Amino acid sequence: MAGIFDAFFKGLLKGATGGKKRAKSPTARVKSAIGRAAKPAATAKPKARAKGHGEYAQEVVGESNYQPALRAIKTSGEKPFHRARLVPEDTNPYDDQAVRVDVAGHTIGYLPRADARRWRQRRTPTTCDCYLADAGGGKDIGVWLRF
Repeated sequence: MAGIFDAFFKGLLKGATGGKKRAKSPTARVKSAIGRAAKPAATAKPKARAKGHGEYAQEVVGESNYQPALRAIKTSGEKPFHRARLVPEDTNPYDDQAVRVDVAGHTIGYLPRADARRWRQRRTPTTCDCYLADAGGGKDIGVWLRF
């Protein structure tokens, strides 16, 4: 009877893995699954590194809607580094807690929702370093902030 039981589980393992690399026993498979489930998901945000200028870890969202302004800002200066101004936007129709990011008098995007709420609790800084990064082979410009 044990041989039938083992054959049954081996068949399950083979079917579950498509015949490729299979666990040695059902127990090993369960331990492997438990180990994978126990590992925390990667929550680190991507960062932009500007050579010689450190990490710009704060992403800006919605910049795809402001590409003309970003191109104008980027072509007006020789370097991709600017000062950004963070502006609470209570009248935003999509989010009354939104925080707008302005550079050289142009809106270039917003802080992500969760980050905007954290910023509103502190309300500092009101200005920060901004890095305009080419994304997608020069077609689009991404925006990163350093507080």
